[in-house]
Amino acid sequence: MNPARDPAGFVSTDGRVHMKGRAAFLLAAAVLAGCADSVEERIDVLLSGGASYLHEPPRPAADPDALPSPAVSERLRGSEAGRALLDAGERAVPDLVRLLDDPDRQTVAAAVLAEIGGAAAAEGLLDRWRRLRTAVRDACVYRVAGIATALGRRYESGDGVFYAELLHALCRSGSAVASAIARDTAAALDECERLAAGGADLVRTERREEDGRTIELRWWPDPVETAREGLRILAACRAPGAPALAERGLRSPVRAVRRAALRSLPFLGERAEPLLPQVARLLEDPAWRDEAREQLGILALSLTDEQRSAMARRYGERPAGSGGSPR
Repeated sequence: MNPARDPAGFVSTDGRVHMKGRAAFLLAAAVLAGCADSVEERIDVLLSGGASYLHEPPRPAADPDALPSPAVSERLRGSEAGRALLDAGERAVPDLVRLLDDPDRQTVAAAVLAEIGGAAAAEGLLDRWRRLRTAVRDACVYRVAGIATALGRRYESGDGVFYAELLHALCRSGSAVASAIARDTAAALDECERLAAGGADLVRTERREEDGRTIELRWWPDPVETAREGLRILAACRAPGAPALAERGLRSPVRAVRRAALRSLPFLGERAEPLLPQVARLLEDPAWRDEAREQLGILALSLTDEQRSAMARRYGERPAGSGGSPR
């Protein structure tokens, strides 16, 4: 940890980590009492240690690039406060859900809720996602002088670290509220189709000066973002309705939605079979061919030998070529 500033937002001037504001006061009170009994106090103890409890982005089990990392549950159980929260389970959920609105504690609260799981935890995470969805934008950053190459992505108009953890938590525990997420996603797909049919511009742009250079931000407004994130969550949590919505996404007139649906394929495993005719159409498009091949390759790792051979026969002879991978 950088002693000057670590990712949790603590500062230090003498090599020791000090918490700021109300969280520091609560932790001090817990220490003076000789214990940390409340959910808030236990979260503060976790924060004071400087360890990260963030979940990694979801990856298909067969993803060859997935690297093993200590599970969040293991890291939580390495702390007495973390063990107490996990052992409390559903009893801690109401307080943890309330802390999703606390700027100092919301990120760790989301991570712990994902580890506890269950309907109440998932409902709290879903409600917070819905309330943030129209405020937070997932923006891609381009240098204007070389605008074809993205510099990176970031969440804007909100705490990006918390928002990313909120999505990862729903990917992990969202199966308990999958039907509600599926309804939101289907409604967003309907609206995307309606707007596209009317010729609406579904890409937003903004240019600004940062660090002495001009950059361009590009992002999508609702309903595109709700559709993209909903497809990701449903696929990652293995929701029953994920394949049907992914198939709709692959037929979407909105490029960003098609990409999200394509990237959901490896999470679906054998359930992706009905989507393959739609993927075949993308393989015929030079702009999509490389990305479609990549996702099919990851998907193939989770299939049986017979299914893999059938896929190879079906797609292996398609025209080779290099296409761009537009955002």
